[in-house]
Amino acid sequence: MAHNLFIFNSKLKISKSLIQIIIALLTFIVLNMMIVKIGPYFDSNYATMENVNDESWIKGGDYLFLGDSRGHQGLVPAEFSAAMKQHGQDVSAINLARPGMQIPFAYYFSKRVTENATTPPKAVIVNFSFYLLGGMQWMKDIYFSYYRPSLSEAYHSCISMLQTCSDAAIWYAKTRIPAWMFRKRANDFLKRTLIGSPQSLLGQLNGMYEIKQLLDFDVAQGYLNRGASHIDSSDIQPHGYGLNIDNGYSIYYKYLDLMLTELAAKNIDVYVYRFPWPEARQNEEGFQEVLDHYWSKIKTGNREGSSIHFLDDVYFWPNEYFVDPLHLNHAGATRLTKTIAEKISETQ
Repeated sequence: MAHNLFIFNSKLKISKSLIQIIIALLTFIVLNMMIVKIGPYFDSNYATMENVNDESWIKGGDYLFLGDSRGHQGLVPAEFSAAMKQHGQDVSAINLARPGMQIPFAYYFSKRVTENATTPPKAVIVNFSFYLLGGMQWMKDIYFSYYRPSLSEAYHSCISMLQTCSDAAIWYAKTRIPAWMFRKRANDFLKRTLIGSPQSLLGQLNGMYEIKQLLDFDVAQGYLNRGASHIDSSDIQPHGYGLNIDNGYSIYYKYLDLMLTELAAKNIDVYVYRFPWPEARQNEEGFQEVLDHYWSKIKTGNREGSSIHFLDDVYFWPNEYFVDPLHLNHAGATRLTKTIAEKISETQ
């Protein structure tokens, strides 16, 4: 009898423990589901990756725009389609350029879209900002924190030595567990708002809500409209760029070669263009040398081919086209989009 009672109590304890584990697991799942819903309203970096991760782009398009925030806010898919139609081409386009996109992620994005989109691109249009040829901080802050990699992407980042294998494993796991992914940002957000400046909380949330609406992929096919405001001459400080930003980051060029080679193998044209700068930069001492130095490095090697086109034109535009010294406002984006469409039509 005592033996049976012991078995009964043991089963009861096991049963209670199992229920507690299930409740804890369900609570964790619900918590993570809630965090994913509210994350875009307090974390702008996650918001920029949201429609990449959720495959809002899955329908694809004939032209794929890649690059960093300059391209994200500088090329308008609808304007591009309209401009190409004037040249006798009825095409679609999507914009997957995103802030801080360094060359490795231009490669990963291009591979993901060309392999999975319902309409894979016939051409890729990309800009590589030279100041992102060195360092990995942008990748750590955005892509290794919020871009949800496939197993093959995480593995590739390890074997290519873009990051350590342990970091690759953390990247894969972290971006699938919201409580982990958002922990640092949530702590910073709460400290700055609830402790530092509670009155700013509503303003920040409203601002993020507006950004999230603009980032809705159905609104502009991935393009972010920066509005109509523009800089004046007082906003343009000396450039301060040097010639050795990329020292120690030859892996970026390896990724560039890999990207161009794989796209060429799929008969996908690549157009690499040079982004506009404010007119004040045109005669600034040393600036043209910096531009030409990195442009030459981008072109170096076996990257010239029938499907790879480097658009050599350098653009210096009036201040009214720039929302800040690096980024175009909507008028500037419209002008750039039409300009690139014109250049592409000339090569065909």
